[in-house]
Amino acid sequence: MNVLLLSEYFKPYDFGGSEWSTYYLAKGLSKKNFKLTILTPNYGRAHSNENVYNFEVIRFPFYKKIKNRKQLSPFWQTNIIWLLWTSFYTIKYCLQNQVDLIHIQGKYFLPAAIVAKFLLGKKVIITLRDYILLCPLGLCFLEGDKACTLPNYFISDLRKYISIYMQGASRYQIFIQILASIRARLVSYFLRLLLMFVDSKIALSKLEKDIYKRSGVKKMTVIANPIDTDHLLKSWIKNKKVAFAGRLTPGKGPDVLLESIPTILEKYPEVSFYFFGEGVLKARLITRAMSLKISHKIKFGGRIDHQNLLNFISSSAVTAVPSIWPEPFGRVALESLAMSTPTVVTTRTGIAKSIKNKKWGRVVNPTPESIAHGIIYVLDNFKALRQNIKKDKFEIQDRWGAQVYNSYSKIYRKVMVQ
Repeated sequence: MNVLLLSEYFKPYDFGGSEWSTYYLAKGLSKKNFKLTILTPNYGRAHSNENVYNFEVIRFPFYKKIKNRKQLSPFWQTNIIWLLWTSFYTIKYCLQNQVDLIHIQGKYFLPAAIVAKFLLGKKVIITLRDYILLCPLGLCFLEGDKACTLPNYFISDLRKYISIYMQGASRYQIFIQILASIRARLVSYFLRLLLMFVDSKIALSKLEKDIYKRSGVKKMTVIANPIDTDHLLKSWIKNKKVAFAGRLTPGKGPDVLLESIPTILEKYPEVSFYFFGEGVLKARLITRAMSLKISHKIKFGGRIDHQNLLNFISSSAVTAVPSIWPEPFGRVALESLAMSTPTVVTTRTGIAKSIKNKKWGRVVNPTPESIAHGIIYVLDNFKALRQNIKKDKFEIQDRWGAQVYNSYSKIYRKVMVQ
């Protein structure tokens, strides 16, 4: 079966876990007699196509270039030019190759895939990796598990967005943001409408599936993100380091983690904390660390290469995933297990129900007190937890390796006979 994966970004333009999940998915499925091709914009990259393991990456010319490895504004992937441009290259590839199935990795390729479905009769499935189709601002999810209504979007969400992300902005900038928010909401409605034409919808966790269900999106299948089981689960020397990796934004909870640090240092003063990522909260986190007099125990490492992050996790004592919004998955926790490093995750992560509490780490509430107690528990029981993870190596490999690829294989074959 010839499967075309559509991805807005692909390494080296890896701005989050989605791109690496797509990479591991293609790598794993290519070993199961699927011919996998990833179609993605080149954003100025010189090479137009590449062979990666047993799958191919085709990069088509794109009108907007990425500079300084900075992710583009969603505007560039939600306008009429993007729709026409991506539809052209998707249809072109399908006509030149015997594509049986189109698998969307995200959401912004939805229009192009649906155009190919109607014009060429292609089957289409989508893996939904966020909630932008439900609410483009997403701040409603900081307080609940249901997307906001249209009035609340402007009365509550937009005000929160301006107060968090636009401090010191001029009236003109705020006016432009209001217009952009109206446009974003219309785009989200349009993309959600297109879901009715998709042959199969995939959620990364039951948590994500339930949230989509509350907003009227039903008949979703849960399949977790995969990991690369060929080179992981190695033994490394662990140091007294706590690692956080993710955007420094309210939903990811870096501020909640920071508030837990003084309690942890009371028992483990030798522990250091590393925050990898960029975001609107960075300056405030630095200021807060100074006021708590813990700056000397914290390092803000900025954006980090994926392989370097894995290496850092492998030498850490614990990873923290302190999300306070309903994280669709929580890939850092999975990669932590893959590196035999215990993890502390909140109940707001999709992966939380798959973590063996007090065996692979701790599942805690999204509060500073609970996170502090979770990290202290891991440090108290580090050797036993690490041994548990290593002992369950084959279960981890099977659950987020073979089982993921088998589930997708079944979905692919089921869709093709519908």
